[in-house]
Amino acid sequence: MGLNDFGLSILAGFLANRFDFLKPKGTPAQMNEVIPDVIEEPDKFSLSANLPIKFKTFDVWSDLDKLLKVVKEPKISVLIEEQPSTYYRLPSLVLESRITDEWYVFPRGRISFEGNGGGIQNAEVIFNQLKEENVSVGVWVIDQALLDRLDNGQEFWPTIRLQIVPFLAAPSSEYSWTEIQRNVAKLTEFHLTNY
Repeated sequence: MGLNDFGLSILAGFLANRFDFLKPKGTPAQMNEVIPDVIEEPDKFSLSANLPIKFKTFDVWSDLDKLLKVVKEPKISVLIEEQPSTYYRLPSLVLESRITDEWYVFPRGRISFEGNGGGIQNAEVIFNQLKEENVSVGVWVIDQALLDRLDNGQEFWPTIRLQIVPFLAAPSSEYSWTEIQRNVAKLTEFHLTNY
């Protein structure tokens, strides 16, 4: 094979690839097949993504101290998601005033009632602080999509509050609920009020 043959084989390979790229793929029957547009029904998560943000949420670890100082006669609602968004069912907190009805949302992610890592240790610190401040605690179960909207500042707490279930009345016999109940009772030391 000489230099000319080598150059021509490269050119032939290049042109063959170029023509193959331009040539339509598939059989004539496949080329005439019409692919229908798929219209998916929106699910609860995509609906939540399109809602406007109506209020600011707060970080339980860095903002709870400040807000407890200004909220008159505070109470806390612990909202545990009905279905786990991660490996665990994570709680959100809502701080409310018994006097003014103002409320502040602390979204999921900082505390947990399951496992033995940082989430449950953070919960111990937070609940010890609430005990020291004599803040009553109610524990509730909530639909995950509702909690997503609350955590994202897209749905007001008074509207969500109408759709929560007292924790002890939640219809579940899974082991994880038993573990959560045990840890909630331990951390709140019978501060469970579900007011």
